[in-house]
Amino acid sequence: MEIRSEEKGTFTVINPIGSLDFNNSTDFEKKVMSVIEAGNQNIIIDFAQLNFISSAGLRVLLMTAKKLKSSGGKLGLASLNEQISEVLTISGFTAIFAIFDTADDAIAQL
Repeated sequence: MEIRSEEKGTFTVINPIGSLDFNNSTDFEKKVMSVIEAGNQNIIIDFAQLNFISSAGLRVLLMTAKKLKSSGGKLGLASLNEQISEVLTISGFTAIFAIFDTADDAIAQL
């Protein structure tokens, strides 16, 4: 998995590419935490290029949401494909996260 990020206004958009699973969830967690520790409290995770997420990836999302909520930050998820949307729905995460069609939509609405 490759992880890219870019600054868009007051948001950091994180783009995981490939699959987010047990084998690389620690790398993803380190990347997200490094963004938060650098003072970026508004994060969009753009799933446009992610094709799979496991429970290990969901754990990182939940941990990120808790960390940002405690510090007054914002988290949005964007560009979910059908499979990732189904995983989030089944796990009940659609009730927890703000989900948007695109990263730009998330930035405009958060």
